[in-house]
Amino acid sequence: MVRNYYSASAKLLFLFVLLCVGMLNHAAAERGSQLPLIFTSHLKEIVPETHFSCGGSVFAYLTLPHDYNGTHQIEGVWRRPDGGIQDRSQFPVDLKAQGNHQVYVWLNFKEDSSLKELNLGFSRSPEKNEFDGRWTLEVLADQKPIARSAFDVSCP
Repeated sequence: MVRNYYSASAKLLFLFVLLCVGMLNHAAAERGSQLPLIFTSHLKEIVPETHFSCGGSVFAYLTLPHDYNGTHQIEGVWRRPDGGIQDRSQFPVDLKAQGNHQVYVWLNFKEDSSLKELNLGFSRSPEKNEFDGRWTLEVLADQKPIARSAFDVSCP
């Protein structure tokens, strides 16, 4: 009887902690607090990175609070070091109560840009220079900012 009491108490405490964490995450998102972003160059596995070359892709993973259910419009705004918008992506997500609440946005550097010239041995173009430096990504859900972070890009 005593063991069942402690087991039930432990389960209730565990459920209470999970509920509190979920409420805190949702409250943080509602207040405008920023959720963490994880940048990586890998689509299928999350290997955190902070520095990228200006070839290929950058993926940013974000975990939304578990009570953030229903259909939402996610938007990613990628800004170059000069503050200009390089890319903007928008897509709907339908989050189920018991499902995965992880979403990602990505940036593909232009294939037809001066990257090809660089590989052919031509001199560095102004476009390459605007890619070098600290980039920022802002993620919005239903037009409200929920995450913002920065990463570095260098062009060879």
